[in-house]
Amino acid sequence: MSARRRRWTAALVAVAISFAGVMLIGAMPASAHDQLISSSPGENEHLAEAPSQVTLTFSDDVLAFEGMGAVIRISGPSGDTWQEGDATTDGSVVTGAVARDMPDGAYTLAWQVVSADGHTISGVIPFTVGEVGAAPTLPPTAEPTAVAAVAEEATPLPPVLRTVLIGIGGAVVALVLVWAISRGIRRSPTRKP
Repeated sequence: MSARRRRWTAALVAVAISFAGVMLIGAMPASAHDQLISSSPGENEHLAEAPSQVTLTFSDDVLAFEGMGAVIRISGPSGDTWQEGDATTDGSVVTGAVARDMPDGAYTLAWQVVSADGHTISGVIPFTVGEVGAAPTLPPTAEPTAVAAVAEEATPLPPVLRTVLIGIGGAVVALVLVWAISRGIRRSPTRKP
């Protein structure tokens, strides 16, 4: 087999291996996302008085980057928001301060974080404060407007970016393999027939 043919064969093998790797990584199950383990207040919890802060605990550390971290929004009965300042992240725990003088009523705590695998996850926790009935429950399939409002505040990575980065990585691996194989072929001694 000629040196040129061996180089082309090596290049095709390298591209095939890289493509297979990209496909396997892209096919990883979405179940690896972190999950909310507990919250304070809890879902549909009735508090006698307003909390000074809210706390969310996740199954793994959540990621925080400049301009893209955890976001918490507390919406009240009249549509006002009651979170104060930015949410803070400490490993798997996200904390948000609550504004003073929160009146009695039904509230929703909407949250959005970037899980350890780089995907954005979000949810809504209804709760009540003081002299009111039970907190409203949200249908599990509905996309709550509170979560949409939280999403507007955050600047998560677009879902396509992960695929693009994996593709670029695969291309770089393929090029390095082709270069290494072609260098090895050039250095190997040629046999005379």
